[in-house]
Amino acid sequence: MLRHRQLNFRFYPLVLVATTLTSLGYFNSVTAASDDVLNKTGKSIYQTGIGKNGNTITATSVANIKLKGEKASCANCHRRSGFGSSEGGLLIPSITGNSLFNSKEFKYRELKKSNRPITRTSYNKESLKRVIQSGVDSNGRKLNALMPRYNMNKSDMDDLISYLSSLGINPAPGVNSETIHFATIVTPDVSEKRKAAMLAVLQTYADAINAGTRL
Repeated sequence: MLRHRQLNFRFYPLVLVATTLTSLGYFNSVTAASDDVLNKTGKSIYQTGIGKNGNTITATSVANIKLKGEKASCANCHRRSGFGSSEGGLLIPSITGNSLFNSKEFKYRELKKSNRPITRTSYNKESLKRVIQSGVDSNGRKLNALMPRYNMNKSDMDDLISYLSSLGINPAPGVNSETIHFATIVTPDVSEKRKAAMLAVLQTYADAINAGTRL
């Protein structure tokens, strides 16, 4: 994705802007909230494993390992951004609103060491509850046992789904269809020579990425 957008590096003495790429889309059966009215309980569950009124979220992972609180938080594997990751050949998929509520294709080798691609149909509220509780996806397939199976009351479940529906739907600050803006902090006590050296490295990286957009 970076090859299709220009990187624009700027220096701000006291401000750090961290940006990530997002994809915009439309949701099925779930209404997305804007970033400024995100469900606070859902966000807490996702990031810290703490539900309404300080209720600790619990889950069971592979080998019947019990997880609770922060160890059960979604962000541990799917990251705070919701864009997922991969490690040791295991795919940890994106769970942003756009990813969950639209059909998505995976290469099976990332899941079960095969080259056969699969398409996972879009989730709705009920199928998303099912996969969170029992690890069975929208196609009726069982997920890898590393995906925790959550024990969550209805209120906390609804709050989490509300948060997931709005996760990642708005572009991060400094990102548009053509440009990604990066910034860094340089405190006043840093010498001009050291500041110039650091900024030169960052600018060289941006220039190298931008060179790949010529085609």
